[in-house]
Amino acid sequence: MDDVIDAIKAEVHAHGFQVVLFPSEGDAPAYGHTVGLQKAAEHPEIVVVGLDEGEEGGLTHDLLESLAQEIVEGRRFAAGDTDSEILEGHTVSFRVVTAQMASGLLGVARDVLGHEACALQLVWPDKRGLMPWSPACDPSVRARQPLLDADPA
Repeated sequence: MDDVIDAIKAEVHAHGFQVVLFPSEGDAPAYGHTVGLQKAAEHPEIVVVGLDEGEEGGLTHDLLESLAQEIVEGRRFAAGDTDSEILEGHTVSFRVVTAQMASGLLGVARDVLGHEACALQLVWPDKRGLMPWSPACDPSVRARQPLLDADPA
């Protein structure tokens, strides 16, 4: 694992960020997040959950890569922001990831940065444009995309 962390540190040093992906495991959906935005751009890391299977070159990877580059170049997002250009044809929303959730999901970022990472979750809608917090949202979208702005009970 030290070799992986060292490789990510090198990428963060060279480019300002790295995207890391985690495949689904059991009932837990695949997810990905950035590493290095806090250091390079004084911006929270970005997390995307359940959009795809977390594969290199997949939608989650490409989305995070593009967003991270924009952030390094000066774009900013905050909790509560929405955007209709990030994911073509859909409006996404940003929500704060709680410290407890970040600690569990962003361990790689912690190991690279040397401290706990703060993060925003990019939340994506169902095909009708409904967000997971809407009771009418497609149940499969809610199941694949747990919201990270509340600690588990």
